Amino acid sequence: MRGIVLILLLAAAGAQAAAPTPLEVAGLPLAVAGSRVPSNLLLNLSLTFADAGAAYREPYQRGVEYAGYFNPRMCYRYPMRRTSARIEEPDLDERSGYFSIAGPAGERHQCQAAFSGNFLNWATASMLDLLRLGLTGGDRVIDAPAHTVLQRAWLPDGAFHADFYAHPGHFPRKLLMAGAAGGAPSEVTPFGGDTLYIVSCRNRVLFSTSASARGGSCDSARRGAANRLLVTDKALGEFNVRVEVCGAADAVSRPGLCRRRGRGFKPEGALQQADARIGVMGYRSVLHGPGPNLYGGVLRAPLKALGEPAYGGTDFAAAPNPHAEWNAGSGVLAPDPDGAAGAGSGAVNAINRLGRADPARQGAYPAADPGAELYYEALRYLQGRAPSNDNGAPDAGQPSWAQRADPVAAACQRQVIATIGHTSFVDDRYLPGNTRTGHRDGARPAERFAPAAFDVMLASRQVGELEAGAPRAPRPELARLDMLDDGPGGAGSYYLAGAAFWAHTKPVRPDFPLRVDSHALELGQGAPASVLQLAAKYGGFDDRNGDASPHGASDDEWSVGGGAPARFFAAADPHVVVASVQALVAAGEGQRKRVPGALLAGGQGGAAPYLVQAFHDQAHWSGTLQRRALGAGPGGRRDAAAQPDWDAARLLDGDPLAQPPRAPSPAP
Repeated sequence: MRGIVLILLLAAAGAQAAAPTPLEVAGLPLAVAGSRVPSNLLLNLSLTFADAGAAYREPYQRGVEYAGYFNPRMCYRYPMRRTSARIEEPDLDERSGYFSIAGPAGERHQCQAAFSGNFLNWATASMLDLLRLGLTGGDRVIDAPAHTVLQRAWLPDGAFHADFYAHPGHFPRKLLMAGAAGGAPSEVTPFGGDTLYIVSCRNRVLFSTSASARGGSCDSARRGAANRLLVTDKALGEFNVRVEVCGAADAVSRPGLCRRRGRGFKPEGALQQADARIGVMGYRSVLHGPGPNLYGGVLRAPLKALGEPAYGGTDFAAAPNPHAEWNAGSGVLAPDPDGAAGAGSGAVNAINRLGRADPARQGAYPAADPGAELYYEALRYLQGRAPSNDNGAPDAGQPSWAQRADPVAAACQRQVIATIGHTSFVDDRYLPGNTRTGHRDGARPAERFAPAAFDVMLASRQVGELEAGAPRAPRPELARLDMLDDGPGGAGSYYLAGAAFWAHTKPVRPDFPLRVDSHALELGQGAPASVLQLAAKYGGFDDRNGDASPHGASDDEWSVGGGAPARFFAAADPHVVVASVQALVAAGEGQRKRVPGALLAGGQGGAAPYLVQAFHDQAHWSGTLQRRALGAGPGGRRDAAAQPDWDAARLLDGDPLAQPPRAPSPAP
């Protein structure tokens, strides 16, 4: 390193006879300690009970591979138990009642006298399961060394939300018929016949040969007097939707899910592999707030390193993690890594246990999604402030952190808010600067905490004006984005896009110039100008020219190839949810900033003063040295020139525009 630097400096000085003495640059790394600070990736889970609904709605096709907790290329068995009446029934004991692999499936996912894993994914998976599969590897209900059982999301049963039992909108009754593209029931289940009906409820799946079920609830009896089999949705049996994963057969065929841990393998998602500090925001299961405001947004898991090691201290060196969320040897998850006094804490638990953390409130999820308010509370957390709407009381078995440490470790640390939500939101206008009071939200004055006042209506209007005046594909209908309604019945706003734009283009804290990148993953089929697309575009663009706008000579500041925003991830198709989730986390943890490093001043004996500075590109693990002239600035201080005299990386690439100047300029 030192030899290369000296050669470059000599070359930059030119071949003049009176060349100054070369500047001695020590063999320092291009990066400084701050560049080793892991990104803060705060996941905003704008999820409701509807996300426990069925992932797959189309008829089963045996030629299609369906993602889910079951291995689609394997066949499964389920244990039976003999009752006191000597009748065999599926085992519903939570310790032993789960599916396990019986052997490989056929080329079209068919099985003989067994359940097809591909079919079970289609029949039982919820959208929440696919999100969990991508983020954490799935919800573990049995988690021991070398032994893991996952469970499907707990479906609401009417106690807190709509009853999902055969619900046509949330989890419809499914049908498989012989002769159709899905094949005969006997090809994917141990059941015969030409017709098979499937109903899901709570954590179970029911099979029958009739759609005219009696009882119509998860609690309906399967047998009547004298153990006579009744005509119900359970006529062919009811089964726990639990599956053993990452055993010997799984570990070989699912390398993307199963990772070696100790004597066995564990299912892991993007969070276990992330090189970032992860935190989770979400909604309470019962939203509350002052006056008429349907206000939401609480911290479920503080930002921190999830595994080993953690990085801290003044030099951000690796150190043991007292709050690790899993055992580094066995991979077993910690039940309460953050010490939440009884509630299961941690980012992984916040995601996995949503809707089932409290045995007395299983199936209780958030009821609505005021997305902009969730984003604002996430922003307050990154600002080092207390929440504006949370008393810290546990909710549905999950902690809520009202008392929390400042999550920002350094001014150069990258801050990312990644929202996972829907194409629109509801009643989410109670932010600073709001004057619109027609949708259960009160007015709220603009905020003066940061150097630049936060006025969400002003910021949203600026987004609308930029979008209306875009050089390519302008949208004049969005010019007054601050006044537009969104979603069914106009219940939602576009304020999340305005808040993301403000946080990305303005310093959000008074102590140092911190800005926030916003990413988004959208569930469902949204419009090209959905609020999450706008939030990712205006809250995640790479402002290379510093004009606080994503628009320029080309669209490469905000998109790849002029398509959707680069920080936006679409998940309308359930088949791409897992990949989209993993891409979202990878983008959030990725270090894409150019971080300044070692800096040395030069210029002696009447020569023009200058400085040489290292820069480290965290996105590509590359770096450079640049020389800039020092001139007189306001008040007599020395200011570096905006453009470098030379750039070492460009010199090495043979860029003629980066050649050194012919002669040094005189001292000012």
